[in-house]
Amino acid sequence: YRIGGQVFSRFDSILRLDSATLGTGTQIRLEDDVNLDERITIARADGLYRFNERHHAAFSAYDINRTGTRRIERDIRFGREVFTIDTFVASVIEQRVSKISYGYTAMLRPRGSVGPTFGLHVMELSAGMALASEPQLDDASTTAPLPMLGVRGEYRFAPRWRLQGALEWFDVEAGDARGVFSDFIVSVEHETFEHFGFGAGVNVFGLDIESGDDNFRGAIDLSFSSFVVYFTGDLGRTAR
Repeated sequence: YRIGGQVFSRFDSILRLDSATLGTGTQIRLEDDVNLDERITIARADGLYRFNERHHAAFSAYDINRTGTRRIERDIRFGREVFTIDTFVASVIEQRVSKISYGYTAMLRPRGSVGPTFGLHVMELSAGMALASEPQLDDASTTAPLPMLGVRGEYRFAPRWRLQGALEWFDVEAGDARGVFSDFIVSVEHETFEHFGFGAGVNVFGLDIESGDDNFRGAIDLSFSSFVVYFTGDLGRTAR
């Protein structure tokens, strides 16, 4: 397992919330237009269970919550509401991410391994905007269960050091939603003690989805890069 923190150094978020009656909303660059947080730190948990040397299951879970307040420099149509220029608005966007996957080690060598993975990436996304002086006026939320394919590998370059990496992606078109996402993480781990160590790495994520769902009618284009620091542990050795 891995438990640690994730420090986000860069967000790039574009959101558009449409209305069934008013039509297409305004495309908003959240970090620029409404001053949404660009640098935050969160907790993150990851786990990997090996059934044997070739089969494993992995999971991840984390919650990203960002807020912002700003006097807007243009009119913004957000769902059913219109915010006029020079208005102070408060905004929030939250992403709750849970991932679970199965992996098969297709190539196994004394110092390294690599193989395909597949699973489910579930993201609960909610966004809201309001006058800064009033309760929230309009918001939207959706849960996007995204099937994913990927590849995972590791390479032991020293007795206690190893390099790990994973890439997941999918191009989805289901019901009223269509889009693409990718998630890449690479890290270096040190086995400091027999069942305990530490690691650090980088995570790059991208999501571009358009939806006509009643709960979330619009589009979001989201990407981030972050630095991950964590402790590692295991409950007992299994054969690799």
